[in-house]
Amino acid sequence: MTRSKESKSCIATDSGDTTAMQKQRTFTDEIRRAILDAKARGLSRYAIAKQVGVSEGVLSGFVKGTHGISSDLLDQIAPILGLRLVVGRPRKARK
Repeated sequence: MTRSKESKSCIATDSGDTTAMQKQRTFTDEIRRAILDAKARGLSRYAIAKQVGVSEGVLSGFVKGTHGISSDLLDQIAPILGLRLVVGRPRKARK
């Protein structure tokens, strides 16, 4: 089953980056961006797809926004891209 609507309570951040957390992008937005940026680091969509056991077409459709993917698959892809999942609302910065 794929999710067609993105959860606003899931946020992805670059490992250790608290400023990205405050932007409240959805987890799927961050994964899409990271997949697009991965090629510059030498990691192709094919290589990512192979590591998680799906076709490159699945990832391409997800990046283009024409297909959704399961939250389980997002959880598998995130560490490959150097992301971690934070569930819940971000904490307010202390002054």
